Formats: sequence, structure tokens, C-alpha cells
Amino acid sequence: MRTALVVEDDEISMRVFGVALQRRGFRVLQARSAQEALELFRPRAFDITICDVRLPVTSGPQLALQLAAFRPRVRVLFSSGTPVEGWAETDRDCLAAMKGRVIHAFLSKPFRIETLDAMVDELLKRGRFLRRGNRRASSKLLDSWA
Repeated sequence: MRTALVVEDDEISMRVFGVALQRRGFRVLQARSAQEALELFRPRAFDITICDVRLPVTSGPQLALQLAAFRPRVRVLFSSGTPVEGWAETDRDCLAAMKGRVIHAFLSKPFRIETLDAMVDELLKRGRFLRRGNRRASSKLLDSWA
């Protein structure tokens, strides 16, 4: 069974992500902060992490870099109602630092469940591709999504 970590401080968004992933057969663990997410992440392997960009204390992009320190090539789907251009400068800097370390994509809120499903599928597919060891091609793929 696949496992997902949802990091979201908004109760409604957390519930929507949880139900959508459970419907797809994922076991879902939930965290309301980066600290809580790190506690759940350290002892487990997750197939995918869905993370709000704006979290209390530590942002989603900052959390993703911390997760990558434990498991390189972690797959993170960021979600936010704010486009990337509106993110804090430190979070945009984190995006640049993720290159080659975090397999990531961005889901804009509000979203359609079909869009969430497609992005989850794409992140899972990209992770399998990387595990096969095709480094040169996977590097191009990561660059195209960064």
C-alpha cells in the first residue's frame, strides 16, 4: 500500500487531500506543521508528500529541503492559493536549492480532484523513472519541472 504525508494547516484542505488520496488506495498520515511532519517523516518512507507552502514557523519549501536531507529525491507536491511569484523570497530560493534533491510540482488552490490525481500520478512516475538509474535523462526531466 502506498503511503502519503499531508502537511496542511487548513482543516478543510487537509480533509480534501486525505479523502482524495485514500480513495486512490493511499494510507494517509497528516501533520499540521513542519515540526509534526518531520516527526512523522523520520521513521517512515512516504511515496509522496503533499505540503502547503505557507505553514506556521517553517514554510513548505523549507520543510522539503529538510525532508530531502533524510531521503534524497523525496517527492513533494506543493499546494497554495498564492502563485510562485507571490511566495516569500526565501521560499523561492528554496525552490532553486531543490534542484536535483527534491522531485516537486505545484498545485494551485482551488483545484479539481482530477488535477490532483494527475499530478500525483506524474510525481510517482517521475520517482520510478529516477530509481531506474537513468541519471542524464532524469536530470533533464527535473530541470523541466523546476
